[in-house]
Amino acid sequence: MIKIKTSLIGILSILMLFGMAMTAGAEEADNAAYWTDVTTGSPVTSLNAAVGQEQVVRLMAEVPAGKTLKAYSFMVFYEKDKVEISKVSAAPSAAVKPANISTDIEGEIVVNGFNIKGAKGEKDAEGNDQGITVALIDVTIKAASPETSYVTVLFSGFGASSTDEFKPEVEPLVVVGN
Repeated sequence: MIKIKTSLIGILSILMLFGMAMTAGAEEADNAAYWTDVTTGSPVTSLNAAVGQEQVVRLMAEVPAGKTLKAYSFMVFYEKDKVEISKVSAAPSAAVKPANISTDIEGEIVVNGFNIKGAKGEKDAEGNDQGITVALIDVTIKAASPETSYVTVLFSGFGASSTDEFKPEVEPLVVVGN
């Protein structure tokens, strides 16, 4: 168990260093990613669920005006003894659909997508920066224990190229088992 945790920490450290090196000199944009309830479309920051009750959430991300999302890569982390993920799929309305979704390691989901056309943040009719919000993945999640846990997302790439990235910030999703 200690060896696995040490390996995971080492891998995460390398990914973070690689991500910092890739974004050196890249323009930073003020955009976010967030979870929504698939049924209502409303943003959610926490799920209150009876142990074993499934809920579906969608990860959304903002593309700023004047920017184009052509590729992305991110990881979703969760505590496998407190949260169960039974399904991860491309959101039906995803403008840039995931090319790969890996759930091979419990507690981690690795997602990456690419589309040469991309999804472009536009200006509105008055010429104001508007941007767009794109759907990425749908996740079927349930509380596995009556404890509080967190689902976190770490973007390692998000943009038109490695020199034109605008990685969104994501607040952790709190899962409260009842």
